[in-house]
Amino acid sequence: ARASPFQWLRQSNDSDHRKKRIDLAVATAAAVRLNGYAFYNYQRQQEGSRIDLDAERSVQATQLWNPQTVPRIDGGRSRSQPLRVTYAGEDVTDLIQRLDATEQYHTGVVNPGNRFQPGGGFTTGGRHALEEALCVQSTLYQSLAHATGHASPLGHFDVIVSPFVEFFRAAQDYSFLRETRTVTVFTMT
Repeated sequence: ARASPFQWLRQSNDSDHRKKRIDLAVATAAAVRLNGYAFYNYQRQQEGSRIDLDAERSVQATQLWNPQTVPRIDGGRSRSQPLRVTYAGEDVTDLIQRLDATEQYHTGVVNPGNRFQPGGGFTTGGRHALEEALCVQSTLYQSLAHATGHASPLGHFDVIVSPFVEFFRAAQDYSFLRETRTVTVFTMT
C-alpha cells in the first residue's frame, strides 16, 4: 500500500511536525473565532466564497452527562425511522461528509476523548489520533473546552454531548471546505 503524504500528522513527533500541527490548530481556531472563513474570490462577493460558522450554538447546547444525569433518549424519531448504528470502516470525517450530504440521517459521531485534556493534543501539536483530527476539522474543541471548564479530569463514565458541531476541513489534507456538515459528537472519556 502506498503511504499517505499526510502520515506525519499521526506518526511523527519531531519538533517541526509538532509546530505544523500547532499551526493547523491555530488556523482552525481563527476560523472559529472569526465565525467563518473566505476563499480567494471573497472580494468579488461570489456565492460560496464566504463560509459562515457558528460554534457558539454548539457550545451553548453542549451538555455533560454521567450515569446519574443521562436523560432518557427517544431521539424524537418516529417508529418508521429506526435507529441505525453503522461502522463503515472508513475515516469518520469522510463518512460525515457522505452521510450528511444525503440529508436522510441525523449523524452522531463517537469521540474517544482524553479525560485529562479536552481535545487531546489538539492545542499542543500532539500526533493526530481521532480526537485531535476531529478538533482540527471542526468546531468541536470549543464545546469540549466549555463543557469541561475546570473539571478535569472527567469521570470514567462521563459523556460530553456536543450537538451542532460543524465540520469544515477535509479529512485527508485539512483543506478548508466549501460546504460544512453538522453532526452531534458524543465524547466518551
